[in-house]
Amino acid sequence: MATQHPTDAEVFQRFLAQQVASDGKNKSPEELLRIWRERQREYEGTLKALDESISDMEAGRVYPFSEVNDEIRRQHGWSSVE
Repeated sequence: MATQHPTDAEVFQRFLAQQVASDGKNKSPEELLRIWRERQREYEGTLKALDESISDMEAGRVYPFSEVNDEIRRQHGWSSVE
């Protein structure tokens, strides 16, 4: 069974309801809209970063954490984790 995703209007409505139920009830509609837009930009930026990371992984441009961790420890003269 396919899951139906909420529309942008439904997500915005939930955001407003959460804000009104908390400290957002003391904010103007313009301020709430500014907060919403800022969060949307952050969300879109996160999605873009994830897409770029997946592309890097698929192209083999990543290193295992253990290798990166060992290199950082060598550069800083830190002991290795045993």
